Amino acid sequence: IAGSVLSTTIPTIQGSAEVSSTVDVYANGAVICNVTTNGLGLFDCTANAALSTGANVITATATDGAGNVSLPSVPVTITIDLLPTAEHIIVSPLSGTTITSTTPTIQGTAEVSSVVDVYANGTAICSTTTDGLGSFGCTAMTALAVGSNVITATATDLAGNGSLPSNAVEITITL
Repeated sequence: IAGSVLSTTIPTIQGSAEVSSTVDVYANGAVICNVTTNGLGLFDCTANAALSTGANVITATATDGAGNVSLPSVPVTITIDLLPTAEHIIVSPLSGTTITSTTPTIQGTAEVSSVVDVYANGTAICSTTTDGLGSFGCTAMTALAVGSNVITATATDLAGNGSLPSNAVEITITL
């Protein structure tokens, strides 16, 4: 899919062409795989060599039974991202804060467009997606226990790369 961000250097490219035609798939101008379409004209072609990290332009040509070669397909750019998510930090509340709500709002920063899962004492309490600046905020969906609670977060980027837990923030809930 155009614009996809993948966490593998050996992607599978899918498409369609004339039934029983031979399809050559290219990444950045070099053939990465070839395959024959099925009875519906569909194909799955797994790269036979690792693509480079970053942007890769994918095109394909098809050769029919008479040897006619098609024009290249419309270019599709995919991005290979193998890096773990950027550092993520809980910025509010601050460690040592006393809160009078059992459902506090947790705010922080992480890689842009990553999914952030927030935990209290190891149990998931909310999940959200960072905005275009990498900021997040989510309110606990489950009431936290009165007393001490340790808050952490993890992030998963668009390619599916996960992070280690964030800085731990200890808060106290009182009513």
